[in-house]
Amino acid sequence: MTENRKNPYVWIPVLFSAEAIPMAIVTFVAILIFIQTSTPNSYSTFYCALLLVPWAIKSFFRQMVQRFGRPAAFLRSVEMLIFGCLIGLAFYMNRMEVDPLAIFGILFLLSSLCAWHSLLAEIYYRKRLMKKERSFFLPALTASYQVSTVVTYGLFIILVGGLEVFFKNLENRYNLSWSMGTYILSGIFFIIMVLNFTLLTDSLQTPPTGATLTETTLSEAKHIKSMTKAKRFTTIIIALMLLLLPQSLMFFVRVFFLYTPLRNGGLGCSMQEIGFAQGTIGVMAFSLGIILGRQLLHKHLCPSTLWAQVISLTLSPLFYFIMTTHHPHGLAELCVMTFLSQICFGFGFNCCLPLVKMLSHERYKLATNYLQIPLLVTSMITPLAISGLLVSRMGFHDFFFIDCLTAPIVWIFLLATGIITFCAKQASSL
Repeated sequence: MTENRKNPYVWIPVLFSAEAIPMAIVTFVAILIFIQTSTPNSYSTFYCALLLVPWAIKSFFRQMVQRFGRPAAFLRSVEMLIFGCLIGLAFYMNRMEVDPLAIFGILFLLSSLCAWHSLLAEIYYRKRLMKKERSFFLPALTASYQVSTVVTYGLFIILVGGLEVFFKNLENRYNLSWSMGTYILSGIFFIIMVLNFTLLTDSLQTPPTGATLTETTLSEAKHIKSMTKAKRFTTIIIALMLLLLPQSLMFFVRVFFLYTPLRNGGLGCSMQEIGFAQGTIGVMAFSLGIILGRQLLHKHLCPSTLWAQVISLTLSPLFYFIMTTHHPHGLAELCVMTFLSQICFGFGFNCCLPLVKMLSHERYKLATNYLQIPLLVTSMITPLAISGLLVSRMGFHDFFFIDCLTAPIVWIFLLATGIITFCAKQASSL
């Protein structure tokens, strides 16, 4: 490798870790921040759902970002802004009382920067590697992303939980723990940012071309219009929304369930237990499910394979419903139930890819996190937003029971429309 073509095994993990860490904050950790700042459940899920809006609309900026002549330079700038947001969040949390709207504002800016970083990182990845190399190094990209997610969602929460124990005699122990933990995470991100300053290079840049926001918006609108002309477009969109409904409803509520005291119907888990069970074991199980499901689709893309993944995806909430009636006895049993739910989620999530491929073809082939795909994020935002209100009205037992009942509705729709068989045949021919 020459100086201008550094070893991809060096720069890929560093580049995509810089994306995964803040992404995990806004996607997974934010709900715990709102919970511990006494934000009502209905507002917590609403705020956290809005944090995904930048990922739903990021495609409208795709053409403009693709025309940047120096992606590495822009990546460095975005990473400095992300570092500033993390420091800003840590600084703001270090007070007696915090305003949930202010926290949301900082996190929304962080989420927006993550979406830009995702576009820039994808461009840099494509420019640096030939087409065959992209597929070869994709496992390294995915592994670095998942490891960073485990560190942020798992170990970071465990760290914050440990700090809460250390500051247990202080009135503002929750806010102080999040502040100190975020300062430490900011330090880790700073090291990654400095490494990217060294490893990323613009030696292969292309001349920049002008592109206004209006032009890029019109370009994306044209792409969306072309998607609407796909065969059975409406049926595919409804199928995606229904497929993601059970998981969308429970995505944030499962954290409420784990954290809420036993007397209020939850499991009363500590932050350390949530970090280990949900953020570590759960993320690894989800990643394993994604890998297994993706490999199965690659080798055997047929209706029976897709149906197995559909059933796996829609039955994921069942394990949380079981825990509402038979509480886990100890951390080990909690980890087992979390593992089963998350591996079903990851394995089943792959069934959405042939449907997305029908509409966008190979556009999101390199997506390491399916929540980065705008079509899927858009389908999830509404149920994510209302889930907190629903569980506040129903309670955990009834909520997860209703969530489980959505599975037969999904199956009936898919059977009646025959969309699974249709997509399997069409995706195989693309």
